[in-house]
Amino acid sequence: MSTSIRFPSGEIQVYKHHISVVRGLISAHQKIHPENILFFNNGNILTDFIAQYEITLDVAFKVQDKYIVSNKALEEVVVQLGFEPLIPSDSIIENRNNTVYNWDIRFFEESDIFHIKKNLRNKFEEKAKPFYKGFEAFKKNRISEISILLEKIQIQTVVISCFNQPYIELLENFIASCDINEIDIRKIFIAFPMDLESAKACRRLNIYNVYIEDSYGPVTSNHGNYGDADFAQCMFMKNAIVQDLLSLGRDVLFMDIDMVWKKNPIYRLNALSKIGNMDFLFMYDGLNVRFQPLYYNSGFFYCANNQYTKKTWDVLFNNYASVLYYRSQQFPLNIIMNTMKERGLRTMRLDEVEFVNGHRLNDNKRNIGNIPDETYVVHASWTSNKKGKIKNLKAMKLWYLNQ
Repeated sequence: MSTSIRFPSGEIQVYKHHISVVRGLISAHQKIHPENILFFNNGNILTDFIAQYEITLDVAFKVQDKYIVSNKALEEVVVQLGFEPLIPSDSIIENRNNTVYNWDIRFFEESDIFHIKKNLRNKFEEKAKPFYKGFEAFKKNRISEISILLEKIQIQTVVISCFNQPYIELLENFIASCDINEIDIRKIFIAFPMDLESAKACRRLNIYNVYIEDSYGPVTSNHGNYGDADFAQCMFMKNAIVQDLLSLGRDVLFMDIDMVWKKNPIYRLNALSKIGNMDFLFMYDGLNVRFQPLYYNSGFFYCANNQYTKKTWDVLFNNYASVLYYRSQQFPLNIIMNTMKERGLRTMRLDEVEFVNGHRLNDNKRNIGNIPDETYVVHASWTSNKKGKIKNLKAMKLWYLNQ
């Protein structure tokens, strides 16, 4: 049983409860008396809190018996009820206009403003050029190989990941988690190994893979710690493989390789995307101040294939210089997603119990113990290196290689 609610901002949240319970939860969270919370079903005010509703319901809030805070779609209804509508700016975007996506994206931190430091930006744009050169030079052969594999994948959504030699062990554990949990991952997954040894591991595990040396630029076989230079060098491929799959018309589920699957998440993600016509669904990264206000984790996300997701990903793909500068792909991604949301992009943060991120594994004050039954995947993030990831997975009894 679940209930989908659209808030005045336009954000949609899915509750695993009946509407009668959801009403109380919203009241407690928003600190608003239930009498001041109004629900609407297709523009009609809701009076039946016993029935189960399959479609997304709109929620609005009465203020001082004079105003109602609602989304743009309810504006006329609110006026008919005798109230003055207060519409959040996020909800005023009625039509999505692809042309506005041509605006520049600006990146900054408190200590510096990268986009106005021309010499600094030029330096990192020069560092990025070999990656783009390789991407274009090998594009025809690479797309041909990917297309052959896509013919074998019968569903619209394709799972993809990239990794290098130090992380072969985590690839093996991911595949083992799928095998033990009876998930036929080999029919829906394409790996993009960064080096020959990783490609050999894919063949040994009978995994679809695409490996053409230098086709994604000068990637490295080294990967020491999160945020170091080797880490940043690997991030181009992370953006590029999504770019390739989107160009071939497929929906994409990208994941880092430090992942364990308890249940196949694809059908759940497809359903969540369709509920609110969502473009992107992201794993929640916890309250990491660097990635506010969205707190999206770029190590696990679903991307529907449409003109808005393609244009948004173009912006991220073409900003690899910023990734090199900040030594983070997740930092620019959060800025871009937040900027595009203001222009009509539809994104959603995934439930942190269904899709468990590393901050929950590391939070000793809120030890979740055994993984809940409703969990689909677990991401061993929030550690600086492979040793920490394996340690956390073993602590949660999610290390399958000894089985």
